[in-house]
Amino acid sequence: MTNNNQIYLRFKANKFYFLIIIAIISSLAYSVTLLNGFVMDDYFTVLKNNWIKKANNIPEIFTSNYWAYSGGHTSFYRPLIHIIFMTGYVLFGLNPQGFHLINLLFHAAVSILVFLISAKLFRKIYPSVKDEILFFSFIASLLFALHPIHTEAVAWVSGITDVSYSFFYLLSFYLYIQWREKELSGNIIYFCSVMSFFLSTLCKEPALTLPVVLVLYDSLFMKTKVWKYDSFRRYIPFLITAGTYLSMRIYALQGIAPVKKKLEFSAYYYLYNIPVFISSYIGKLLFPINLNVWHVFNPVKSFIDIRFFLSLAIISLICVIVIRSSKNKISFFGFILFMIPLCPTLYAPALAQRVENVFTERYIYLPSLGFILVITGCILWLRENRPQWTNAVLLIVSIILVIYFQGTVRRAFVWKDSYTLWTDAAHKSPESSNPHNALGDYFNEKGIIDKAIEEYKTAIRLEPEWANSYINLGISYNKKGLTDLAVEQFLIALKLNPEFPEPYNNLGIIYARRGKEKIAIDYFKKAIELNPYFEEAYRNLSIVYSADNNMEEAIKYLEIAIKLNPDNADSHNNIGVLYAESGFIEDAIGHFRTAIKLQPEDPFGYYNLSKAYEIKGLKVEAEEMRVKGKGLDRDMKSPSRQ
Repeated sequence: MTNNNQIYLRFKANKFYFLIIIAIISSLAYSVTLLNGFVMDDYFTVLKNNWIKKANNIPEIFTSNYWAYSGGHTSFYRPLIHIIFMTGYVLFGLNPQGFHLINLLFHAAVSILVFLISAKLFRKIYPSVKDEILFFSFIASLLFALHPIHTEAVAWVSGITDVSYSFFYLLSFYLYIQWREKELSGNIIYFCSVMSFFLSTLCKEPALTLPVVLVLYDSLFMKTKVWKYDSFRRYIPFLITAGTYLSMRIYALQGIAPVKKKLEFSAYYYLYNIPVFISSYIGKLLFPINLNVWHVFNPVKSFIDIRFFLSLAIISLICVIVIRSSKNKISFFGFILFMIPLCPTLYAPALAQRVENVFTERYIYLPSLGFILVITGCILWLRENRPQWTNAVLLIVSIILVIYFQGTVRRAFVWKDSYTLWTDAAHKSPESSNPHNALGDYFNEKGIIDKAIEEYKTAIRLEPEWANSYINLGISYNKKGLTDLAVEQFLIALKLNPEFPEPYNNLGIIYARRGKEKIAIDYFKKAIELNPYFEEAYRNLSIVYSADNNMEEAIKYLEIAIKLNPDNADSHNNIGVLYAESGFIEDAIGHFRTAIKLQPEDPFGYYNLSKAYEIKGLKVEAEEMRVKGKGLDRDMKSPSRQ
């Protein structure tokens, strides 16, 4: 036995031990995220997502677009993501650590599936090194688990879309391999594979590419003539499942992709940029440096652009290498596996969206498995054909893994909060307005209004036609009492985008404070017309009506607000006061009790409930509530409506 064989046989171990080590290392790399908070879309997908707070919203979740809970319109249909968030809410409330734990566990599970799938594929192609298969699969899994480019998908709560769809995608693929190898007899394992594919489609649209991967696997590794009916029929349940998903999608969205994006350039323009996109993703996989939540993609606008030729040359070179080494089925399969899930992200109209981040690191989460297989396939080829080189190569891989681990941990720290994330992005993308707008939101939330105004002005200077920055600047001016300047910003935003409901709501707030209730009501109703899920606009409308002593309308709109967000204690307190003033004491008591349950440390609920008990003649209960309220706030004397 050679020294090399002795080295590798020392790594021969029970599969279970490898799985445990993979889970520990992948979790350890991302353990820092358990100290992170919510950032970016998390404020909407979790904190302001009322769907996830009640199980009776599940039918609406499966019959609506992804952003419908906020009144948004999109061509995304991802109902299972809301179910995952709902599970997180049930288990952890709105504690960000719980949601980060879910992402961490999903990523560890995906890394384990990478190990299991790699072992299956390697064993078929390299039987001469079968005693070392688990070790090389372990290497592949660690390369995947620790690659820094995955931090966006794993360290960001809303990145669960890519991690979860990848998990179910790979689980379906692994179960299919098991079934094809007859390791698990019967149809149960096949059914589980199909169902896992279905769950993957409900997480994110690129999951629909899985049947292509299955066909490729059968052709390369099972030597199946897939065009024959006896072979093709095994794909029929997957196609039926895809059809079922598309039917659900069409019903929910009223079309395949009903939200159309304005195409600012010709079809040729988009074709020019596909090679640039692909080569850019390959570059980030090879050299994961300058990772950024908000890459500024400067598109190629002509075929004479040097970047187009360089990108085309790089891709052509890779294709030639892959074709010439087509006997190395692992590398060939890996290259195709890289391209197939990546294709949906190259959809041309996405390039027309100025605000959306079109070059995004999380999109490469699943495709990176193909890249890992190519690298590991080359290492295995060296092990089989140039065994004297493999120790040196594995030493290099070990160093790379250490660098990956450090890079992942450092990058995960960047996702700690909005300040660390967007400060990093503003430094790396100084020409982009979005990081400055997001930093303005951070300072606005913290009450550092002057700093927020400064960031919003920078965002407007960089992108003067983006309405969001004007809205946010107007909100900041309003907080400083500069209402005339605030109105000016809101009107500019409406000129840029008259379909935005937020400026109407903010204009309504200003005019209500000026005592111009009729104008305020018109603005609030316009905001609601544009977004029927706009809870704040309903609450503001209720306040205006109650100030005008129109209790019936005030109660009506506040009831709608509570239906949209049943966990808002202030709304329950306010409607309780309205009911009490209208003579509906029992209804008032019910809402005051709910407010206390939601915010047991808030004295308002106790004082309001005390007053309601007094009206009913329940003096003992009234005194008990008054004492509890006094213990929380000794300065409070009477019930109040906020």
